[in-house]
Amino acid sequence: MSENLQTGVESNVGNDLITLAIPVYNAENYIERSLKSALNQTYKNIEILIVDDCGTDRSIEIVNQFVNENRGGGGVKIRVVRPSENIGVGAARTLAIKEAKGKYLFYMDQDDELMPFAISVLYEEMCLKEVDVVQGSHTECKNGIITCTFSKQFHTVNRKGSLKSHFKGNLSGYVWNKLYNVKFLRDNNIETDARSCEDMIMIYQVALNAEAISSLSLITYKKFINDNSLGATNVRNLSVYSAYIDTLDFKSLYLKSCNFDYSLRTLIKIYLFFNRLLVTYCVSKGPESVHYLLPEALSSKYLLDKDTFTNPVLFVFWLFSILPYPVKMLGVRCYIFLRRFYK
Repeated sequence: MSENLQTGVESNVGNDLITLAIPVYNAENYIERSLKSALNQTYKNIEILIVDDCGTDRSIEIVNQFVNENRGGGGVKIRVVRPSENIGVGAARTLAIKEAKGKYLFYMDQDDELMPFAISVLYEEMCLKEVDVVQGSHTECKNGIITCTFSKQFHTVNRKGSLKSHFKGNLSGYVWNKLYNVKFLRDNNIETDARSCEDMIMIYQVALNAEAISSLSLITYKKFINDNSLGATNVRNLSVYSAYIDTLDFKSLYLKSCNFDYSLRTLIKIYLFFNRLLVTYCVSKGPESVHYLLPEALSSKYLLDKDTFTNPVLFVFWLFSILPYPVKMLGVRCYIFLRRFYK
């Protein structure tokens, strides 16, 4: 990492317009903090694109106050687009891709905060490495306390490397805190209108198509965990649980259709197995009306091929998958307990 990246001082790599997109829905308690951090960036050639997702509180009234204060002059411009009806965060992010005027696009959630040097360091890395996506590191905060830190540094040079970064957990599963080349997003039709698992779906599309990704260990983003945030997982409806399983099935089907080498195939299958354990636990803790999804959540169909019998880990997973259902659920609970204990 260069000295500029460490200090957050702007370099002379360029001055391209960057679109900073924030989907907004009922965020009157947080949007002022988020907008202030977006406006306080050391990199100044930014347009802030607010996607007004037809909320019912004072969020957009607060946004418009910032629009009026920043109208005219040579500073950061704030632009608001509004669909005709509430479309959800996935479709709002897709709309931002279509509406972006910048060469690069950065997503920010409505209740989070950017470090002042965030856009500057991500943009410099984008220019120096000529990649499709640059990821920053982040902290997660709840009730004013940092609960965890995600910090990764890597650089991939082909699609196989991008996929590996995703399945190894180095590429975070969140759309935010990443700078994207807009042409890359548009050329590869990376979009979703999902109202559940939208981050998971979109990042998987990114990993499938990115020729090069770079990640910085520098913390550029503060994620605030709120019970009513757009990304809150405390949603109790069938579509959420179905979306989890549909996403895993999509990944399994894609795995079978691609000519991946043995090491990458086994890596993806191990990833899918542990994700199925997590999804099974989520469904089992959900309302009884969604419990019929449990057998599909623990489906082992994707394990039924020759890889299973040449890899001892996959073989153990397959043996687990054919155990009686109560035994499998006991195994799921043991896994969740150990995961929390060692996290």
